Amino acid sequence: MRGQTRFAHEVLFLEPRGAAAPYYEAAGYPVASLELGRRSHLAVRTALAAHLAAHHPALVHAYGLRPSLLVRLLPRRPALVQAIHSVDAHRPRWQALLDRATAGRVDRYVTNSEAGARFLAAERGVDPARIRVVANGIDVEATARAAAERAPARAALGIPDDAIVLLTVANLRPPKGLDVLVEAAARLAARADAAAHPFVWLVAGDGPLAADFAHDIEQRGLASTIRLLGFRRDVNALLAAADIFCLTSRREGVPVAILEAMAAGRAVVATRVGGVGELVAAGETGILVAPGDPAATAAALAELIASAARRDELGAAGQARARAHFTLERAQAAIAAVYDELLAGLVPPGASATHTGQ
Repeated sequence: MRGQTRFAHEVLFLEPRGAAAPYYEAAGYPVASLELGRRSHLAVRTALAAHLAAHHPALVHAYGLRPSLLVRLLPRRPALVQAIHSVDAHRPRWQALLDRATAGRVDRYVTNSEAGARFLAAERGVDPARIRVVANGIDVEATARAAAERAPARAALGIPDDAIVLLTVANLRPPKGLDVLVEAAARLAARADAAAHPFVWLVAGDGPLAADFAHDIEQRGLASTIRLLGFRRDVNALLAAADIFCLTSRREGVPVAILEAMAAGRAVVATRVGGVGELVAAGETGILVAPGDPAATAAALAELIASAARRDELGAAGQARARAHFTLERAQAAIAAVYDELLAGLVPPGASATHTGQ
């Protein structure tokens, strides 16, 4: 939004204000919430229609299926852009059917992966002409600079100089394959050369599986090997302390966490799911393994733990790939081009775009 100064943006939450709202406000964007909670569909639709009528945005960019469906079903609506950030074939059947039946009322779908584009066309019947692929973008240079501060980052975490640090940043939810992470860690700890190559696995994140995850780690005797950090806002500092980034997901879209690890120049081990293969060039910027395979995950990690040269090679290639393809500026320009395409000739310069989310 900061990079799209030709548009006036506002942010609308259907649910009560959450932790994200102050960030938008601090950046100078108006934020509203309909505070709808569990109210009926009719009440939600009425409130949304009233808000749009009062603010008359030229375009709505919807994040999440619920806000998108609500806008689609309005009798009069502005131009509608639907963000698709994950390949999700696991919705209840009625949601999938409703999504497919109303897909024609979405003017443009914006997905962050070719895998997402294929899913939309095959599973939701979306005309490929209305799909735009816009790769995720981050501030690559800021992440790279922060990653250079290795010594203070390790000191703050109390990590010995000789330890290899594995890092996972994830919501602690079922799709993240946390059982695979625990089993892979157990296999690494049991390998014959473990004493020669000590490692610690940092896990940053929170979620509904946090307590069960902690219990599994304790039961497997891995409490000194896997360190749970909880929710963190200093991911760049964690990347500075890390040697290898690992994500064991069974289901993904295009994880920003992997992109941040690449920008930091860290070798990546991840599962070949969703759009992960569009980020990680297998064998060039990281190692991809099959989902649900702790033995393959442990083997890939053991290879990198044993070779600083290989870690450096993959990390440098990943950072170069991030600089070439996944900058914030590229993403800003690509999204703005979608808006321009829809709004050309319809509204004067400076018209607003409303972003709606759950």
